[in-house]
Amino acid sequence: MKLITILIMFIGICACHAQYDRYNCLAMIETGNNDKAVGAVGEVGRYQIKPDVWEQYSGGLPLSAAQDPFKSWTVAQRVMKDRVNWFIQTHRRQPSEREWALLWHKPFSKRFSRADRDYAMCFDNLRSLDVNLTYN
Repeated sequence: MKLITILIMFIGICACHAQYDRYNCLAMIETGNNDKAVGAVGEVGRYQIKPDVWEQYSGGLPLSAAQDPFKSWTVAQRVMKDRVNWFIQTHRRQPSEREWALLWHKPFSKRFSRADRDYAMCFDNLRSLDVNLTYN
């Protein structure tokens, strides 16, 4: 019985770690993990969350809370949960790594510029590097 419990915990930890790696890569591309970053149109924190999105998903936290990496991560997860669910309902499949990145970078878009595609490719490359470093 103890072995099963340990195995379940291990699988859960691996799944959480893999998900967190995605957000690490996202933060690296957006700001280089700079929690105090402010974008040109008011995006805040390491994930560059727009103020209206922060207000919608933060549960009433002030915008200044985006400087807290855990709070920012929590809000980013909530945002992506909705966006990924929309993608699954629309396309009837899980998004690829690049599509996941574009759901963050340019949600609900049907057309992507060269810069958008480069963003997604950079994310995909970072994910591959991060996974290789973590698991090899």
